[in-house]
Amino acid sequence: MASDVKVRRTTSDVWGEIDIVECTIEGAPHVLGHVRKVQGVWQEGGFAWNRDTLKQELAVLEGKLEVARAALFFGELALELLCEIDMDKAHQERLARAEQSQTRAIRKKIKS
Repeated sequence: MASDVKVRRTTSDVWGEIDIVECTIEGAPHVLGHVRKVQGVWQEGGFAWNRDTLKQELAVLEGKLEVARAALFFGELALELLCEIDMDKAHQERLARAEQSQTRAIRKKIKS
């Protein structure tokens, strides 16, 4: 059973009308994309992702066009996830710099 359900609707010429449903299923955050209409024709079907898996898929998109298409499909959620990805990357870079700094300090102490 799904809980914490939040629905957002996106509309674009590329994807049509999509309901993006964020919810918790079996304790894990999920995202469902329900395709409602394409070129004005009602559709049935959609896609489902674990939220973290979707975030990983967005992180490896190559090219501005792919990112733009994801933003059109997922709307505001895509922008939120892409911002999280940027923050995660910045955090990883800070950790790497701190580790390098510690390594240099240890080497300096060893040489002294």
